[in-house]
Amino acid sequence: MPHKLEGISERIPEEYRETFAYLSGEVLHIREKWREYVTLFGHSQARIDLLNEGGSFLIWIIDGLFIDDFILSLSRLLDPAESFNKIARSKVPNLSFAYLTSQLGCRGDTDLKINLAELLNKLRSATSALKEHRNQRIAHNDRSHSVAEKDRLQIG
Repeated sequence: MPHKLEGISERIPEEYRETFAYLSGEVLHIREKWREYVTLFGHSQARIDLLNEGGSFLIWIIDGLFIDDFILSLSRLLDPAESFNKIARSKVPNLSFAYLTSQLGCRGDTDLKINLAELLNKLRSATSALKEHRNQRIAHNDRSHSVAEKDRLQIG
């Protein structure tokens, strides 16, 4: 379920405001989940030892779920502006940075669109490993990456 940031500035043009509010809400939600993750797992070795003492397999599952959720959440923000919907048999807009960027040219905000497109390309480049994880491990069980030890996906 998307999260919407309330109280978006009136300086943002009305035709972009709703998309901006939802994208901002998603970014903030990811940040809050990350804070919880760091509180739980990144605090100290003593805390990790305590967690493992109480149920290491469950903690291992929770850790993996957090990481997969981060990968999926960030990947969704980096999706293309549109995707093909097989049921509707047509393209539908995605709630993504690319969608917001694509809308900017409609109003003549070409300089802003160009700047944001460059930033989006840099972000996609920096997070390309996340897309591989999403596509080959989380969303699909790509056999070559699941079975072959040398081909296992890495982050970073």
